[in-house]
Amino acid sequence: MNELNEYLALVEKRNAEREALAVTNPENLIALPVPSGATWLHLPFTLAQYAVGGRLPLHLAERLKAVRDAGGSEAEALSEDEMTEIGVNSLLIVRDVMLNKLIFPKIRLEPGADSILPEQIDPEDFDFFKEYVMGGGQAAQNSFRQQPNRETRRAAAARSSRKGARRSTVKNGGNS
Repeated sequence: MNELNEYLALVEKRNAEREALAVTNPENLIALPVPSGATWLHLPFTLAQYAVGGRLPLHLAERLKAVRDAGGSEAEALSEDEMTEIGVNSLLIVRDVMLNKLIFPKIRLEPGADSILPEQIDPEDFDFFKEYVMGGGQAAQNSFRQQPNRETRRAAAARSSRKGARRSTVKNGGNS
């Protein structure tokens, strides 16, 4: 057990060194422009570690992808419990990346002079970062440049909501 503790101490030390190096050499950080107009800075991360650790349920993600690729919907692919499992695990991963990989803004679960609380993050920035993390990082950053403005996104969301309501009405035989 002593060797394991030594290894964990070594990993913790290396992570602290990486963060210190990134702060003193900003070229080691990844700059992420977010919808509010700010630029967040973070250390590199990999979703593979979360997958290996079981926090990213790959068996469910693979089934969901196969159904989507075939033109189906999430409701056809996964049960409500499985969708909840994916959602909860995704948020845990996002929280871990926010707390451990973001350099600016520094996010903490307790108030501090040099940090902000998760609930203080602009909602659009939070949603964007969540998609960025779950997309593996760089892929989401490239799509940000093509994102429509707020009004266009709201109109699209309203259309999607109306479409979902119509499907529900049709599924229930016209009864709301």
